[in-house]
Amino acid sequence: MENANIKAAYENLVSVLAHESGGDLVNLHSMRRSVMHKLINAERGTVSKRNALRRRLSREQDNKCHVCGCDFKPKGKYAVLDRRIAHLGYVHGNVDLKCNECDRKKQEDKKFS
Repeated sequence: MENANIKAAYENLVSVLAHESGGDLVNLHSMRRSVMHKLINAERGTVSKRNALRRRLSREQDNKCHVCGCDFKPKGKYAVLDRRIAHLGYVHGNVDLKCNECDRKKQEDKKFS
């Protein structure tokens, strides 16, 4: 049932965008990209908000990985925000700051990569 609802919502969106673009393909392309970015931001938050959260957690964790404790400062190391519960989003209390290696291992363990 959920898939039918999603399909109907998608088809409605496509129809509305086609109508609102007035047949202008450049305008339609721009509108699609705008909707895509708005949906991504609704899911993940804006880049600036995620960066602010990353800086806050980095200070709170003394620039160290939540899992292995490695320092983020050495060249080649960077911090990854990892949601504990995906649908709760990138908010303080629901994310851990991990090094790329620990995040990759988690993705492999869950068979996401």
